[in-house]
Amino acid sequence: MMNDLHTPQIPLFSELEEPQSYEVYVYGTDDLIEQHTDSFSLAIGRYLGEIGISQNMLSKVTGIASSTLSRYLSGKRKIRYDYLCAVCIALRLHPCRQRHLFSLLLYEMPCECDFSQSDKYIIRAYLDGCAFDKRYTLTACNDQLTAIHAKPLTNLTSAKEDGE
Repeated sequence: MMNDLHTPQIPLFSELEEPQSYEVYVYGTDDLIEQHTDSFSLAIGRYLGEIGISQNMLSKVTGIASSTLSRYLSGKRKIRYDYLCAVCIALRLHPCRQRHLFSLLLYEMPCECDFSQSDKYIIRAYLDGCAFDKRYTLTACNDQLTAIHAKPLTNLTSAKEDGE
C-alpha cells in the first residue's frame, strides 16, 4: 500500500461542512457572469486549493505524470477523458463538481445514455460513489476495470501500490 504519511486523506462529502450555496460550492461564486467565464483550469485549481492538494500530490494520487498534469492544469492541453474521470475519483469530487468539469470540457459523463458497456458502468459507479464512500477509490476502480480486461483509467493499481 502507498505510505499513508505521504498520501493525503481526502475527506468524503459527509465529512465536510455543508456548502452555503450550490453556486459558490461548484463555481466559486454566485455571480452569473463569473460563472460563465469559469474554465477547467480555474475550477480544478479551486477544488485542489480547497482540499490542500498540490500538483505533485495530484500526480501521486492519480498516477498521471506531473508534467502531463501541468499542461492540463495550465490550460495548454485539454485533459483526456479517462484522466478526467481518474482525477474526479481520486479527489472524491461531488457529482455536481464532476458534472461542471465535464461540461466545461464538453465531455459526456460515462453511461449518461448507454449502460451497455461494463467498463463505462464501472467508471460511472465510482464517479457516483467516490464522494460518499471511502471504498470508491481510483485504485479500486482501476482494479475492477483490469479484472474485466478493460483498460484502467491510469496505471495506479493495487499491484503497483504493493510493489512500492
